[in-house]
Amino acid sequence: MKRLMFSAVAAMFIFAFDHAKAESIATLYNTGISDAVTPLPDSAVDPHYILTQVPAGSGFGPNTYVVDSTLYPLATEEWMANSATSKWISAQADQTTFPNDVGSGNYAFRTTFDLTGLDAASAEISGQWTMDDFGLDILINGVSTGNTHTDYSQAPIFQTFKSFSISAGFVAGLNALDFLVRNEPFGGDINPMGLRVELNGTASPVPALVGDYDGDLTVGPEDYNVWKSSYGSSTILAADGNGNHIVDAADYTVWRDNLGGTLGFGSGAALPSAASLSPAVPEPSALALAAVGIVGLIARISRRRHLNFTDFWGSYVRGPL
Repeated sequence: MKRLMFSAVAAMFIFAFDHAKAESIATLYNTGISDAVTPLPDSAVDPHYILTQVPAGSGFGPNTYVVDSTLYPLATEEWMANSATSKWISAQADQTTFPNDVGSGNYAFRTTFDLTGLDAASAEISGQWTMDDFGLDILINGVSTGNTHTDYSQAPIFQTFKSFSISAGFVAGLNALDFLVRNEPFGGDINPMGLRVELNGTASPVPALVGDYDGDLTVGPEDYNVWKSSYGSSTILAADGNGNHIVDAADYTVWRDNLGGTLGFGSGAALPSAASLSPAVPEPSALALAAVGIVGLIARISRRRHLNFTDFWGSYVRGPL
């Protein structure tokens, strides 16, 4: 019966983890936007996109620039007009002098975003893009997503957005999106090239583990060391388990009550109170005595329930009780 109860609790937790409410990926930006809502002025450097590939001999990169909308081809409406949501960017702001000879070829526009604190496996990005001339691919961390924009049959590509979506290939922490653009050679001296992207993304948050002060998804002795080394601090708050903006004895209690927890499951084993430790620096002997007590408690429970050491710390082991 107790194993069934534990299994039910574990299943509920796993369901909650898998179905955690998705959050917006805040570090994704449209082209030509300084923050989530503010367009950059014409000719400004776009801080969120760089060029990682340019035609040989062009001298372009790594900066990208908001295209000057008072000049061709935006002023003549050959490119889709900018909006408050996104703007065209290119290797240079003035497209009336964009060279056909060294300016023709392949370009890679890169933007990066951070999934720290979010579950990379749950991440999804959707959006739309347009360019002059062709969209060859979108790469996520160097891997093709198969998204292209190369069909001129309906209208010029730079007059239409095409939707894209990405649901795989994400990694924890920093990620890179590369938009690959082809500027096809054109008769004459001038050959404009540009990119415009609108995108958004979501990912589920990684659940917080109470007492996990070092962020390794397990509550153990290393977290005690983090608490001990920052005891009394109001600036180094990794071990501020109760959120009162100071590392104090109450945060020891938070750690103690969740010792052995993994992804939210604590052992609940009884350990010495923080009051029994020195207010300035906790005594190592107290933790050693606590460890001996835990081992004894585990042994007694194991003999009675036929559980092994791993069972006690929250891992589900198949087999009869």
